[in-house]
Amino acid sequence: MEPTQFEEFDKAPLNIDTNRLIYSLIIHPKATLQYILEKCPSKYVFPLLLIGGIANVFQQASENGKGDHSSLEVIVISSIIAGAIFGWIGYFIFAWALSVTGKWMGGKANFEEFKTVLAWAQIPSIFYLILIVPQILIFGLDLFKTEFSQESEVKDIIILGFALIELGLGLWSLVISVIGIKIIQGFNTVKAIVNLIMPFLTFIGLIAFLVFLFTSF
Repeated sequence: MEPTQFEEFDKAPLNIDTNRLIYSLIIHPKATLQYILEKCPSKYVFPLLLIGGIANVFQQASENGKGDHSSLEVIVISSIIAGAIFGWIGYFIFAWALSVTGKWMGGKANFEEFKTVLAWAQIPSIFYLILIVPQILIFGLDLFKTEFSQESEVKDIIILGFALIELGLGLWSLVISVIGIKIIQGFNTVKAIVNLIMPFLTFIGLIAFLVFLFTSF
């Protein structure tokens, strides 16, 4: 990492408490990420990636209607196990892909730096998992079904409220990711966003090329 990437942090250091990094990230996201990357890049990385993986599996279970053919107990247990086992692997692969594609754009950040950024971008996932608890208590298995068994205006309003909160959490995670990429790559906002989506664009382009290749012969 280039020393100049932390010039702003060095000029105006904040009194950041290592034991209150989550709170600090909410109040001062850029300075806190700079502090983490400089002082404690491996702190909480693996637990945060596990939490992010579990949250993603729960979200997929809800969006894909897993409750249509599975019990609530099976969904909860399998989501926790699958997220804990496979979720962090996905983030490792994504961090590697971001590093590779970022170098195409002139960036210099390595796999470890991207892994740290992605891990701390999972902080909103903690709140998402907390929100899962009241949703399960209110909706039960319906939370994971394509349609509610008994629809009502009250339920619609409640689920809309939760959906808006989850949307906000998703945007928060995106903002943390973009800020982190700007720091470690020295990119502007637009270039950081492009770096973030570049692995997906590359994958889509590769699939399109293979489809074209195999359908042409």
